[in-house]
Amino acid sequence: MTPSTAFSERSFFLTSLQQQVVVLVLLDSLEPSAWQQLDASMQRLQQSGVRLLLLAAEPLCAEPGALGCIELGRKVEGEPWLGYAAWPTLQKLWQGVLSRVVGVLDQQPLREMQQVTDFLSPLRPNRVLLLRRDGGIKDPQGGWINFISLAQLAEISCQPPVSQQPVLSAIGQLLQKGVRSVSLCKPENLERELLTYEGAGTYFSIDHYCRVERLRLDHFSEVESMIHRGEKEGFLMRRPQHHLYTLLSEGWGAFVGGSSRLAGVVGVLTEPYAETFAGEIISIYTLTRYKGNGVGARLLQTVAEHAADKSLHYLFAATQSERVAEFFLRSGYREVELHELPPAKWQGYDPARKATAFALRLDLTSAG
Repeated sequence: MTPSTAFSERSFFLTSLQQQVVVLVLLDSLEPSAWQQLDASMQRLQQSGVRLLLLAAEPLCAEPGALGCIELGRKVEGEPWLGYAAWPTLQKLWQGVLSRVVGVLDQQPLREMQQVTDFLSPLRPNRVLLLRRDGGIKDPQGGWINFISLAQLAEISCQPPVSQQPVLSAIGQLLQKGVRSVSLCKPENLERELLTYEGAGTYFSIDHYCRVERLRLDHFSEVESMIHRGEKEGFLMRRPQHHLYTLLSEGWGAFVGGSSRLAGVVGVLTEPYAETFAGEIISIYTLTRYKGNGVGARLLQTVAEHAADKSLHYLFAATQSERVAEFFLRSGYREVELHELPPAKWQGYDPARKATAFALRLDLTSAG
């Protein structure tokens, strides 16, 4: 499938951020060249309509007054962080009169994090990014962890290294006090974390709740881009454009942690198999960030429940990918002979592909 529109991940995410204030917390001092790179990223975001609140342990306005860059000032001993003097400046940021505000905190560096949580808790922003040289969280094997829920965070916070525990504790406090999501990434990866599907750090959300809903017309461009990505990765077979319309009309989308952005999609094709009361799973795909977190399994579960309600006898899938076949097997499907799928499935099917295909089937209890 070739995208029919010039959908841009960057444009999509920028549009979603234009009505928000994004909070950046710089946890480490930066060399001049690294600061210039971060400043350039922030200016590109500002020029696209994103408003930024930057918290740091030292003044970082290379050009005071440029692009609305001002300082909130330091905390006065014995007074709350957000005294009345700070609110007019923040109000201008919320209104879009200013595009960047810098809040200078006392600690150098900000690794203890208590000042950060004290400052942000009354604001409860939707999106906070903690920027540090080490980037996100790694698993015991050294791989990056893309997504962590609050429940998972409690377990990880008890694990070494001890040096990251203050940061993880602060993230937990922010989520519990109303911040919708927190990211931990390297400063140079700011735009990748904010403006791409995969991200470039670790994304923390209040819970691991995955809701699955029917896709809508408003999801067209996002779904099209997601399917095109799955085809490029080799996870999805290339299909005609009309399959996209089937996916939108008969498909489901997954959303994680209260987000309005799709984390995964799945469709069910039933019309060609009406005589056999079967449904074919098409275009199931989960974004890299959420793989391994049960999103795909939740999509298949929802589809199976819906199919049973519609009196389908079974669902099936065919794939050339052993990895995809293993995913279906883990989700309760069983591998069957090719002839156990509807004959209509193989009409016009490439014989070479058919010879190497895995056939997966899930019999629905309602059929009996």
